[in-house]
Amino acid sequence: MYIMANLTNIHPELAKRFTRLADWAATQGWQVGITSGSRSYAEQRNLYIAYVTGARPILAVNPDIVTGASPWGWNAKGSLHQIQYDGFSHALDIWWIGTDASTIHSKAYQFGLQFVNAQEDWHCQAWDFRSGIFPIVEKEEEDVTVDEFKQATGLVVNPDAPTSGVLGVMLLETVDPLTYKWYDFATALIFIHQELKLSRLT
Repeated sequence: MYIMANLTNIHPELAKRFTRLADWAATQGWQVGITSGSRSYAEQRNLYIAYVTGARPILAVNPDIVTGASPWGWNAKGSLHQIQYDGFSHALDIWWIGTDASTIHSKAYQFGLQFVNAQEDWHCQAWDFRSGIFPIVEKEEEDVTVDEFKQATGLVVNPDAPTSGVLGVMLLETVDPLTYKWYDFATALIFIHQELKLSRLT
């Protein structure tokens, strides 16, 4: 199982995108979790003091400096791990087990997460000051319409000539289990589409 405790106070969109990445990783038998999520002003200040005094070698941003304008118009201060003007934090440091950084980064990009600091391949965000909100390349699964289903098969019936080039399909009748009936492809496709939808609900 991956650690989810640090999603507290994380912006909902960032939390959603990370959860999709972690869920996908689980389907591959891997794990993705959170090393560092939201920080209070005091926590960020303590990290910054530890950095400037040499007590902690890892870079920490001054919590009081204005770092740039967010996509929503307010100015961000300090690290995006800090709780910002909107009441949320906008960065996650993550870990992974079972795969490598390149694979995680590639899939994260599809889910709208990017690793904006080349020196920190664990630090991800859903937006940055230069590009704004990152696009989601891989959309969530949605139900398809009959027309989309036809398009996907590459067998779209010409509405001006419904029977031209149409394949026939033998379907088993529900009334008599031993009886088959011949249907034109367009009619059969609608029936199959509905059956598939019903099967997903049962």
